[in-house]
Amino acid sequence: MGLNRRWGFSHLIFSHFDQHIGMIEGDRNNAGQFTYDGELPSSHFIKSRTPLDPNQRIKHLKIALDNNFSLENGENYRTDRFPA
Repeated sequence: MGLNRRWGFSHLIFSHFDQHIGMIEGDRNNAGQFTYDGELPSSHFIKSRTPLDPNQRIKHLKIALDNNFSLENGENYRTDRFPA
């Protein structure tokens, strides 16, 4: 969201990131198949979207005001960023 004019611009920037990830822990048997707790996991377990333990949730929120002002000679610019 922003404003663009002859004197420059002013933009308000929102950024959001949210991810819940799990670490895959397990071993391989002699045939090279993945095993979990010593057994072959079911297809339901493999296709599950629920993160395993250990897991973590990563969240970032950024709000920034980005300004760029053109000076009268038209060559110099000033850029200010204020992250919130």
